[in-house]
Amino acid sequence: MASSRFTHTLNVFVAPFRKGATL
Repeated sequence: MASSRFTHTLNVFVAPFRKGATL
């Protein structure tokens, strides 16, 4: 599904920011 791929890409893109925010 395109939405699934979009969600995966979004997760990969947001992951570093979330880690930075947590730290």
